[in-house]
Amino acid sequence: MKRYFFSTIAIFCALTACDEETTKTKQYMVRGQQLYQTYCANCHQQDGSGLGKLYPPLKDSQHLSDKETVICTIKNGMEGEIVVNGQTYDQPMPGIPELKNLDIAEIATFVRITWGGLQIA
Repeated sequence: MKRYFFSTIAIFCALTACDEETTKTKQYMVRGQQLYQTYCANCHQQDGSGLGKLYPPLKDSQHLSDKETVICTIKNGMEGEIVVNGQTYDQPMPGIPELKNLDIAEIATFVRITWGGLQIA
C-alpha cells in the first residue's frame, strides 16, 4: 500500500509541474506579445513578416532556433549583414537596454513559439 501511495504522489507532482510550466509559458506568451507589439512590430511587423528588404522577417527564420542568440539580439541589438530565408539584410537593429531580463525572456518565448516552430509543452 505504501508503495502505491508514493507512486501516486510522484505522478501527481510530475503532472503538477508540467501544468505549472505550461501555465508559465502561456503567461510569457501573453506578456511577450504585448512587449513585441511595443518594441518590435514596427520593424518586424505584427505578423512577423518583416518590412520589405529593410528588416528581416521573423516568420520561419532559422535564427529563432537558437534561444541564446535570440535573447542576446533583443538585449544588445545586431549590426552587419544577416541572411534570413535567402534574403540579405544590412540594417542595424538597436538593442533595448531598458528591458528587464524577464521582459526579454517573454519576447523571446513569444517570437520563438509564434514563428520559430516551437511548441508549448
